[in-house]
Amino acid sequence: MLEVTNYIDKFYRALKIRIALVGLEIWTAGDKCNVTENPYMTLRAFLSYRRKILQQMPHDNAQLITGRSFHGTTIGLAPLQAMCSSYQSGGVNMDHSDNAIGVAATMAHEMGHNFGMNHDAAGCCTAKPEDGGCIMAAATG
Repeated sequence: MLEVTNYIDKFYRALKIRIALVGLEIWTAGDKCNVTENPYMTLRAFLSYRRKILQQMPHDNAQLITGRSFHGTTIGLAPLQAMCSSYQSGGVNMDHSDNAIGVAATMAHEMGHNFGMNHDAAGCCTAKPEDGGCIMAAATG
């Protein structure tokens, strides 16, 4: 997880944004919220869980990484313009890659939505996928 966080921090440095891992929960005795194949239901449940723990563990944003596969082509989901919201600052991400950078790219993308970023317009991204592509491309990770 530290490697994933370091990649995300590196992606955002160009925008003068620093990303730090301030807490980590590993759920070994079952899920602490309802995690399903439906990313929208999972996001709603995770954000509700986040609100419950916010007082005990203050943080700006929470991201869930799950080994469960979401329906369709969705590998991550997050609310737009929610970074400053105690109600919605977070996202859910599939652990879809053996490489930390793949999961980091997805999580950075979902955090980008939290920051208020939309998907890149067609032709906007000139970075090659093998070089990491662009964080806000519609298909990232």
